[in-house]
Amino acid sequence: MQEHNSSKIINTKHLSNNIISRPVIYLMHGDPDSVVPLKSFLEAKEFFKNNSYEIQSKIFNNCEHRIPQEGSSLGLNFVKKNLC
Repeated sequence: MQEHNSSKIINTKHLSNNIISRPVIYLMHGDPDSVVPLKSFLEAKEFFKNNSYEIQSKIFNNCEHRIPQEGSSLGLNFVKKNLC
């Protein structure tokens, strides 16, 4: 199974103009990610906060472009709490 960890919002203006719901969001990102820079995660987090989303976030130390086991556990608990 291939794992992805991407926090980049491609077009914030388009997204801002097309918001129809505000689901709870959990952003996760690795600090040394060479595919999607940490700056993209921070920008996405700021965008969601500025647009009244309830957001949780986690930065994983020494984690490249993947979801570590801790992230899978956090994600599963998040889904159980918010979607079940």
